[in-house]
Amino acid sequence: MESGRKQNPEVGHSRGQIHVAVCIPFSNREDTLPVTLKSIVNDGYEKSRVSIVLYDDGSTDSSSLIAEEFIKVYGHKYSQVIYRRSTVPSRGNIAKARNRCFSLARDTQAQYLISVDSDVEMPAGTIQDLVDLAEKDRRVGIASIPYTYAKHSSAASQRLDVDVTLGCTILSRELLDRIDWRINERFDKVDDLWLGAKAEKLGFKIICHNQSRALHLKPIIYRDHLKRRLFEVPRYHYLLLKEGLLTRRLRRTYAYYAAFLLSLAFCLASSVLTLAPALLLVLGVLHYRSLRKFAVALPVGVAMTIGFTFSILRGVLQRPSRLNASPRGADRPLKQ
Repeated sequence: MESGRKQNPEVGHSRGQIHVAVCIPFSNREDTLPVTLKSIVNDGYEKSRVSIVLYDDGSTDSSSLIAEEFIKVYGHKYSQVIYRRSTVPSRGNIAKARNRCFSLARDTQAQYLISVDSDVEMPAGTIQDLVDLAEKDRRVGIASIPYTYAKHSSAASQRLDVDVTLGCTILSRELLDRIDWRINERFDKVDDLWLGAKAEKLGFKIICHNQSRALHLKPIIYRDHLKRRLFEVPRYHYLLLKEGLLTRRLRRTYAYYAAFLLSLAFCLASSVLTLAPALLLVLGVLHYRSLRKFAVALPVGVAMTIGFTFSILRGVLQRPSRLNASPRGADRPLKQ
């Protein structure tokens, strides 16, 4: 494993200034990493109060060269630049790569950590906006700038608005200390899901800065998004449920869509209940304040609810089989 740590000895820190560490884990992102790094350079926050942490999770393309060029050109402007390139990649476990990046930031002077995905373009003023949100209320553990998807995504996907993620987000050091700077790596592809749920459980506030939007540079196909919400994401929600971490927001979401699906089923049995689905649809539109946004969210919510139901049933059915299975050597007599 190769590591590099560069610090600017001329940089001072006045009392009251907020120092942040910007963490960017990446792997094979030669197509988007330059845009992400450029948005960080152009952010406008005082660079002498910023530590940059770059973690290359075993890239085989030119991503490492892009990172090295960034350090060469801009490294001297920042308080500190930490760069490490792993020869043992996490093999798609995003939580593991993020943990390795966080561990590098732990010993910096940063009062806050800003997590930026290597395929997200930050809007100008992001760091200051996030710091202001966190400083305004010290109970805030996570504050995110929502992002929209690239224009070359499908039309429906462009209307997807993703709020709390680790793509463009500030984390308080207090929250990170409470979780020992580690995300549960069982949530390999949804690390933000676990962290948000854990933060809520610990009593931290989670908020969004809705006055601006970051841009997700990778395209997304709405059909693929639906499939993931049906087959993959509910399994992680079931893990949250088992750990007692299912958030209030997820509970409300599942309650709403379960009620909608049940009302549709009852409509087939009784014409008296035909108004129930219509009333729920009206509530959904009012919640999103947009018919178009609700039209995009409705199939996603229905898919998640169906997937979550099957995840619960699978877990319930698998539990007796585990209990009935004799552990190896259980039938052997104990030695006296």
